[in-house]
This record gives sequence, structure tokens and C-alpha cells, in this order.
Amino acid sequence: NPDAGILEVVDNELKPVSAGVEGEVLATGFIRPNQPLIRYRVGDLAVLSDLPTRCGRQMPVLREVIGRVEDTIYGSDGRRMVRFHGVFVDQSNVQEGQIIQESLQQIRVRIVPKPGFSKRDELDVIKRVQQRLSEDMRISVELVENIERTKSGKFRAVVCNLSPEERA
Repeated sequence: NPDAGILEVVDNELKPVSAGVEGEVLATGFIRPNQPLIRYRVGDLAVLSDLPTRCGRQMPVLREVIGRVEDTIYGSDGRRMVRFHGVFVDQSNVQEGQIIQESLQQIRVRIVPKPGFSKRDELDVIKRVQQRLSEDMRISVELVENIERTKSGKFRAVVCNLSPEERA
């Protein structure tokens, strides 16, 4: 609601994108006068709609919220995936997981296992990654004690190590 703040969808240079174009969400809030957040990077990607609201009020409309700003994984068939959180849903023996793309044909999955993690869990993770990308993608699983954190204390759930040429 524009009465509570401003929502922007911007490109890599923090310039507004046109309706229908994916961009990063910035938010400026009007509610907190003592500690305002101005052009705060909320960490989401979205697409603005060029259609008006159904009620006729003059407000921005989001056509789609794509998800968190993360690296993109590229399939050998040209497919692109951003979110992989479903790979680890209902994996009771996985504490944390990270998807790393090493090449167009190779994905490495880093897992912090819980006690009880087994070969069955490993094969299930591999199957889930292949379902999202392709069956011919080579998936390796690496069990680790922890996943490195950024300065903000979070870890990158998806990491793409492809060159710009491979991404194109």
C-alpha cells in the first residue's frame, strides 16, 4: 500500500524496470519514523504487472514474486532454476543443504547430516535434484560439518560457479 511505503522493482544498477521484467525488490517504509528503511533490499525478486488493480485503485501490482535473490542454476537444456528449497523438505536427516553448480552437467550438493543420515537419504536428494533439472545431470553429495556463512550470518543455499559464457 503506498500509504505505508514504496515498493520498487529494480535492475542490477538499482534503476526501475518496466512491467513484465524481473528485478530485485526495494522497499521504503513510512511507518517507522525513528528508524526508517529507505530502499531496503529485502532479498526478493519480483515482476511488476502492467494491469491495474481489480478494485480500480492506483497502486502497484506484482504479477509474480519469484523468490529470494540467489544464484541461478542452469540446466544443459537451457532451463534455469532459482529455488531449490524443496530438495530438503521432509528430509529429517538433513540439518542444512547447499546446491553448487560446477558445470552445465555437474551439481555438487553439500549436506550437513543429522545422526541417522544414510545412503537412502543421499539417493533421495539426488533424485530430487534430478527431477528439478534433468536425469542426465551428474549429482555428487558431499557431507560436511558446516556450511560457510556470509558476513550477515547466513549461508548461500544456491551457488553457481559457471562462467558468464556458460551462463549465456
